[in-house]
Amino acid sequence: LFFYVIIIKGENNEENIYDITYVYGTLTITPRPITFKTRSTRWIYDGKEHSYTAFNTIYGLPLLSGHKLVVTESTKITDVGEKLNEFTAYKIVDRQGNDKTFCYNISFNNGLLTVNKRQIRLISEEVSKIYDGTPLYGGELRVSPGPYYYDLVDGHIMTAKPSGSQTDVGTSTSGLESVVIKEGDRDVTHNYAIAFFGGPITVYPRPLKIITGSAEKTYDGKALTSSKYTVYDESTDSTYLPLVVGHTLTVKTTGSQTQIGESPNTYDESKTKITAQGKDVTKNYSIVYEQGTLKVNPCAVITILTNSDIKIFDGKPLTNSGYEYVVVHGNLQSGHKLKVNVFGSQKLPGKSLNEATATV
Repeated sequence: LFFYVIIIKGENNEENIYDITYVYGTLTITPRPITFKTRSTRWIYDGKEHSYTAFNTIYGLPLLSGHKLVVTESTKITDVGEKLNEFTAYKIVDRQGNDKTFCYNISFNNGLLTVNKRQIRLISEEVSKIYDGTPLYGGELRVSPGPYYYDLVDGHIMTAKPSGSQTDVGTSTSGLESVVIKEGDRDVTHNYAIAFFGGPITVYPRPLKIITGSAEKTYDGKALTSSKYTVYDESTDSTYLPLVVGHTLTVKTTGSQTQIGESPNTYDESKTKITAQGKDVTKNYSIVYEQGTLKVNPCAVITILTNSDIKIFDGKPLTNSGYEYVVVHGNLQSGHKLKVNVFGSQKLPGKSLNEATATV
């Protein structure tokens, strides 16, 4: 309470003395209530630090004319995930840059900052070879950008290991055993969504050419056969390859020649077998065959020379049973005799062959 003495003069200058007491009210200015909504946004992971200072006023009174919210620090996000978009350092200033934050009762409704996984496509290259008895593993792995797929972030290094192999003839698809992506020494694999496309692993049949054996003899009344065979030498024709080292080949020949003459040395394809340490691997070869020749020669090659003769026409046939023979090759077998029947005949003027037949 405050006490004052007030002199009041009347019309005749009388002085009236009053004792006046004052009770003061309170003049209060409360901070201006305002709520800011920090905006949400999202990025595809790119290895960079992101922040977002956009906002809206959603509740309370607006900022006074000339005032503005200045954000100096806010939530930062780099790796895949979500964080509240919080403004951790800010102030409200007027046109002159004077701090007017104290004039406001500020609250926030925070949005979300989101980093989504970086989609990459990992492809295993196609690989193939001709069968050689050893495994063929999946091809080189590479990142293949394309629609909806990105490349690795600059500076990131990927180490990937394929899985799967193919040894026998056929095709399989490679798999992915492991993949690690690093930024320096830091593992950042979790920031990537990896779509894997395995490539084919193909082993083709090994081309093999088998030649059945050839044989030759002089006729002896017994069948001529040959169980021999050879594998085509690749130095002669690169179309064909040798057996894989350590493999064993079995071939069944079926050709036979008894009489004088020749015939192919045939084979039974169903009996052809190739093994590796007891395992049948025949299916891994593409086999073609060339047949040898079985030839039986005569005991001897004999040339018979019949005599020639001439006379003046007398109405009677001209004949001459004389001959001689020459053994060109071989010999007449012991106890064998050559019988020759010369039957050539010429009755009219002219000439003809003095023909003959022979038996042993």
